[in-house]
Amino acid sequence: MEQWDAILDAFAPGSSDVDWCEPNYVITENIAEFFNTISNILFFVCPCILIGLFQPYARQISWGCHVVWFFLLVIGAGSTYFHASLSLAGQLLDEFGILWIFNAALAIWIPKAYLPLGRREMNLVRYQVLVLILTVVGTLLGCVYPLVNALVLMTFGVPAAIIMWKEIKRSTEQRVKSLGFRTVGLWAAAVSIWISDRILCSLWISIGFPYLHSIWHILISVMSYSAIVFFAYVDSKDRFSDMMPELAYWPQS
Repeated sequence: MEQWDAILDAFAPGSSDVDWCEPNYVITENIAEFFNTISNILFFVCPCILIGLFQPYARQISWGCHVVWFFLLVIGAGSTYFHASLSLAGQLLDEFGILWIFNAALAIWIPKAYLPLGRREMNLVRYQVLVLILTVVGTLLGCVYPLVNALVLMTFGVPAAIIMWKEIKRSTEQRVKSLGFRTVGLWAAAVSIWISDRILCSLWISIGFPYLHSIWHILISVMSYSAIVFFAYVDSKDRFSDMMPELAYWPQS
């Protein structure tokens, strides 16, 4: 009975210990952080568009991309619910969506050169199983220690950025380099804004603009789109070069 009560308490408004800089219930009494809530719109729009654009990729190379679209939608739903209610359940749904999409993308699109278990296809399968196990363990630990989730999730961007940087240097295609530089730049800007909102909140309130976290949502959603396209192309070029994959993205360089 106590466990059931604890689960119900997690859905209560304000049950999360995390509260962003935007003042609560200012625009409407039904939404805690109004701008942080509505700024998640791209997490719903981008996957719906990409599902259609990636149909040839899903048919010919890997249907795994649909897993990534699903978790983008989970992030959008979780973040919207979290910022609207500031509930612990919304916080965990948001953070676990990020954890799963990071690991799903690394499991699907990691270049062969970075596989820790070797280069053979069987090793890729073993690596993916290992990632799945670690993700499940991370999810369970996140339920026990939710306060450390954000810090842990931020560290996931570091290896992804390192791999992307190496792939940028390895590539001879200017279009690939442009997309890679754009993605790394968006990631750096988004993380800087996230940190600034957390540690310089009093400054942003004093100048009347406590809405940096909503900008983080926009930047990180665009960054996610760019990173997905980048790694999907690198993976296609690496494993299916005979299909002569072409890179296209918006806005085109």
